[in-house]
Amino acid sequence: MTDTSFWQQALSAGDPEPGKPKLAWPGPAEDQTAKSMRGGLGHFVWISRSLVRVCR
Repeated sequence: MTDTSFWQQALSAGDPEPGKPKLAWPGPAEDQTAKSMRGGLGHFVWISRSLVRVCR
């Protein structure tokens, strides 16, 4: 598994499955702050990955 696919899997929406890591911002699903943070984490990974490519 590449770093990219690991983070995509870990930050994707949905419930965790056996053998597949999952990270999520805590809070109720209907809470606007929790929704925003969960969505923002995925963008952070994408931006970080892009910056690493540029710096290499």
